[in-house]
Amino acid sequence: MCAERLSSSDSSEAELIDQGAHHRTVVWGAVIVSAYNGQVSVDLATALERAVAQRAPENGPIGLVIHVIEGAERPEGAVRDAFTRMMSAVDDRVAAWAIVFEGTGFWAAAMRAIQSGILLTARIKAPAKVCPDPAGAATWLHQTMSKPLPGGAGALRKIIEANRFELAG
Repeated sequence: MCAERLSSSDSSEAELIDQGAHHRTVVWGAVIVSAYNGQVSVDLATALERAVAQRAPENGPIGLVIHVIEGAERPEGAVRDAFTRMMSAVDDRVAAWAIVFEGTGFWAAAMRAIQSGILLTARIKAPAKVCPDPAGAATWLHQTMSKPLPGGAGALRKIIEANRFELAG
């Protein structure tokens, strides 16, 4: 675990909890934000499951944002299976899921369809939405969480975008 802090312009802070060559995960209050921009591995699903298990007891159910940056590779079957298992395993500790797939055209539509299949297979009970951009995900999550987010949807959008920027380097 890293102690690095990520700040948006409104002074909200997110704590870096995991980073790899193609992914970066931060926690901001009762929300975990994870972005990836390459080939994701089973390790990311395991790390997210661990992060939810560690953070949810502190704040009650949490919001979870999974941000797939445009150009990320399509996950292999084993990775899709790992994410399905992870989503099923932590669903009772998640207030809402927001999945961002950036981009337009065939690639983005295909990735959103794959995610919809994962959501159906995982049989999660928490509300979930696949969004095309951080603004849509932040707004939806803010409206769906049982407790208001500090700084509202705008602050969460900034955290999601800052996490993406940090990952892109």
